[in-house]
Amino acid sequence: MTKKDNNDQASLGGMAELSTIRDILMGKQINDYERQFNEIAERFNKLEEDFRQRMANMEKDHEERMRNMEKETLERFDKLEKLLTSNVTNLENKLLKTSRDDRNRLGKMLAKVSKQLLDE
Repeated sequence: MTKKDNNDQASLGGMAELSTIRDILMGKQINDYERQFNEIAERFNKLEEDFRQRMANMEKDHEERMRNMEKETLERFDKLEKLLTSNVTNLENKLLKTSRDDRNRLGKMLAKVSKQLLDE
């Protein structure tokens, strides 16, 4: 073996010894930290799942509200279109009636004027 290999093995052996010493001195604390970390990770995962579920519910509610608003808007536009069509039809009918009445009055007036002219 080369000197470098011996140094690498020695450092690995030293690391193993340090790890063993650490476990002896701090094993209980490390186990407590790992347990606490796992509990925190579980709570985080639970909160994350709860958040995802709430977001999915909110998106579902939002989509439903948007569909309802779209439906109501289309219904209102349909009603407005029918009302507008009805009003335009009524105005056209009034215009035709007024036009006929005006022609009748104009015809009667012209007949009167021509009769007066003939009488003179």
